[in-house]
Amino acid sequence: AGKPEQHLAHSSINYISPRNNHELWICTNLGVSIYNMNTDKIRAFHHLKNLNVQTCLEDQQGHIWFGTQTGLYQYNPQTDTIRVFKSTNDPNSLSNDEIKALFEDNNANLWIGTAEGLNILKKGEDRFIRILPDGSPNAISGYRVTTIKEDLQGRLWIGTSDSGLELVTNFKENPTKPAFKRILPGQVNELLFDQSNNLWVGLGGTGRLFLINLNT
Repeated sequence: AGKPEQHLAHSSINYISPRNNHELWICTNLGVSIYNMNTDKIRAFHHLKNLNVQTCLEDQQGHIWFGTQTGLYQYNPQTDTIRVFKSTNDPNSLSNDEIKALFEDNNANLWIGTAEGLNILKKGEDRFIRILPDGSPNAISGYRVTTIKEDLQGRLWIGTSDSGLELVTNFKENPTKPAFKRILPGQVNELLFDQSNNLWVGLGGTGRLFLINLNT
């Protein structure tokens, strides 16, 4: 897919995802480049050219999902085809086209963090479940979802840039009707779990790094 090159699609790199044990898929402001670690070659991904690609994920079926600033894209490597999902007036579509985060749970449901709400795409379906703040006690607090991560206990953590860190309290019991508990305020840009089951929270704006020990 694309002839070998020795430069990236764009100098601004947004996300890097490993694939096939020897490839790095590099998401940039102008498409995706694929670096082969065995041959030390870079080639252009011939789809999504000139799109601002923020993140990507390979699901359990081998499809590759790309979150861009203009929609969600699903690539099928077997057929070399792309499907596009966009926000429309249909309430079963994406809540927003600016995709910031992607996560696949153990049930093969796809969680999509956007600039305006969290979305869930259940396995085998084309309808999105929109998760938006509605003022109820267990609702999500933030709109701008920046990161979605799972801890060693199988709990799901949601980082937002407008309302901080939130924990999905019923993820195992009801993964497509989540309830939320707000853990930490602030602008959450990144989450990382280490081997000791600590959660590291990177905050924007203040330059602070929080450590949460999940064993206590």
